[in-house]
Formats: sequence, structure tokens, C-alpha cells
Amino acid sequence: MIDILLNKEKELKVILNDFFRKKYQRNSIPEFSIDYDTEAFQVACQIYKRGFINIANVMSEVYQDVPIQFLDNLQFEQILQKKNAKQIFYIVDMNICKYYEKFIPSEKIFLYKASELNKNIDSVITILKSLPKECNEIIAIGGGNTLDVSGFVAAIAKIPIIYCATTLLATVDAATGGKTGVNCPLYGKNQIGLFYKAKEFYCVPEFFHTLPHSEIISGLCEALKHSWLYGSFAEEKKYFEEILISNCSIENLKIFLIKNIEYKTNIITQDPFERKGIRLALNFGHTLAHLIEALAEDKKIERMPHGISVAHGIYFLIKNRIIECPCISFLNYLEKIIILFPIVKISTIDSSNIERYIRQDKKNINTFQCALSLPSYGQFSMSKNNVAFIDLLKNYTIDYLVVLTSQYLNSFNIHS
Repeated sequence: MIDILLNKEKELKVILNDFFRKKYQRNSIPEFSIDYDTEAFQVACQIYKRGFINIANVMSEVYQDVPIQFLDNLQFEQILQKKNAKQIFYIVDMNICKYYEKFIPSEKIFLYKASELNKNIDSVITILKSLPKECNEIIAIGGGNTLDVSGFVAAIAKIPIIYCATTLLATVDAATGGKTGVNCPLYGKNQIGLFYKAKEFYCVPEFFHTLPHSEIISGLCEALKHSWLYGSFAEEKKYFEEILISNCSIENLKIFLIKNIEYKTNIITQDPFERKGIRLALNFGHTLAHLIEALAEDKKIERMPHGISVAHGIYFLIKNRIIECPCISFLNYLEKIIILFPIVKISTIDSSNIERYIRQDKKNINTFQCALSLPSYGQFSMSKNNVAFIDLLKNYTIDYLVVLTSQYLNSFNIHS
């Protein structure tokens, strides 16, 4: 696969663009054209939306995630020193490299500038070109964006990867579940990728203290989504309140993180490769979240961390009574987040912009309807499995959602 990306990049991109233009879904059966390069076509079928269900070469439906290892900063530095071997390559978020560069030879580091604009197949190809031939292990250090890209690189090269999550969001989300991938600028977020599990998973909670408060809340909001799925907000409210005001001890933070990793792993174990519809629950709130992130890239609104965008996505569904919220304390807490982190407009948001991005949502089944992931509060349980297919999606006309979304975004009268 790596040879195709490096030597047949142009042919591969042509085929991927054709797949998007034809609006193939994961359950589609792609048609081979005589204009296609055969090898590039085979790779495109594997990485387009993480592989067509009917032809993807998935080794096993059994999934077992690697356990998280909590380290203090000194312990992590010692691991870096021990692993400082010739065959290891590091992909490090440019913003945090200063903390660890003295432990890693400069010729063995790829400094990745984490952003949604850089999260694309061109960055993946650039990193692949930088990989030493003798590399037999990759260590990725950074947030969710960095881990998504690094995991995709490792999957293509078939090299074991170790994740060190440096954000709360990456710890409860990107580092768990085996999803890797990148955006396709014209067609939406996380549309190209592979399933690939990390070999090891480290977390250094001390590092969270160096993050802006908004990035902490971003991870908190992803955990808030888990509390909806399991109906567990009331019993975990203490942790949510402590983290919100930056008053959570390291030990309580570890308890909170482990619980949320268990929540996500429980769902993934039942549907590791998104074949049964169960894993779609993790997309709750993401339709509006991805729209918010796209509008930020277009300079229509100020950038908002992913988890906070998800919080807006969930609040949008509740506010418009698309889904009912039976837990008042959950709703009150969610409203605190929305008040603390409102949408700030930079320029006029046209309905055409909204419509374009809603049409790109990867859950959509046609060009007229948008499929929303709508799990009910407490739908999941740690004590029993949802092993049978469950339909979490409900279709709404795109025109209807454009109106509601426009009203929601324009209800915030804050301008930069």
C-alpha cells in the first residue's frame, strides 16, 4: 500500500475523487473503470471511508483495545530515552516538541503542525516519504489530530505505533478505538482512513496543565457524550464539575479517564469496524460539530475545539426537540458549556455554506436527506451488550436541517 501512495499518488487521488463524486457509501459496490490503475483502485477501496464493507479486507471482528498506561513526565522521558533506537521514528505535534526534543535525535522526528487544514492525504504522503527504510516502530506524541494522522501513516506502512496522548480529548477519543484517518477538503472530515490499533497507549496527565482551559473542556465534552450514552451523568457529576473549574486531582482525573475509555471500548468491541450500526452512537452531536469546524476553516466563525463543537451539536438536538433529554442536571451542565463557549461569528453565514457541509456528512444515505445519530439517554449499559443491529440513525430532509442550523448559529449575536 505504501508504494501506491508514494508512486501512484495522482492515480489514487483521481479514483478517490471519482468515488466522492459518485457519492459512494460504505455499503456501495464501487465500479471499476478501464481508466483506473488497478493497484490504485484496490488501495482506494480500502481507504475510502475506511473501506467498503462488502470488499474491505478485515482480518477479524474481534477487538480488544490496549490498556492505558498513566505516566508522570519523568517516567515518560525515561521511556523515550530507552526507546531511542535507530529503528524508531517520531511524529510529534509541533506545539509540544519543545518538551521532548532533547530526548529525541532531530533526524528521527517529523514535526507535524496539527490543524484541520493539514489533516489531509498530502500530509500523510509527506510523512511517508520521511520514514526511514529501517523504521520498525512509530511513536506519535500529540493530540487527536496528530494521532489520527500518525495512525493512518502507520496503518499504510504496516508499522506498529505507540500513542502518547497529550490532551484530554485525545485520551478519551482518538487514542481509543482503532480509527485513523484524514479529511478530504472538498468532501468533509475523516473521509479517508483505515482501522488500525495502537501497540501501546500512554498518557501523561501532568501535561494537561499546560493546555488552554478550552482544550480541557473539549475533552470534557467528549466525555459528556459518553455520560449521555450510558445515562451516567448524575453519578459522575462530581468529576465533571471539578474538571470544569480546574479543581480535579490527578487521581480523580485518572478514574474519570479510565471510566470513559471503558465506555467507548465497550461500544467499539461490539462493532469494531462499523458494520452493525452500534458504533454510530459515538457520532452523537457530530453532524453540527463538523459543520462548525468547517465554518471555522472558512473563516465564518472563530475556531472552536472539537469537543466543544460536539457539545453544541448535542445542545442543538435537544433545543430543537429532535431528541428528548430526561436528565435535567445533564442539560443544566451542558448549558453552562454553551454559555462559556458561545459561537463567535466573523462574517455572514449563508445557508448555502450550511447546506454544502450538511450534504457532506459521511452518514448520509442520499443527496436529499441527512442521517443523524440519535441514541437515547442511557441507551447503553456496561453490563449487557447491544450485539444485535440497532438503528440509531434517523433521516431528516437537508432543507429542514439547514433552516434549523441557520437559526441556531444566528441565535448567537457575538461577533469578533
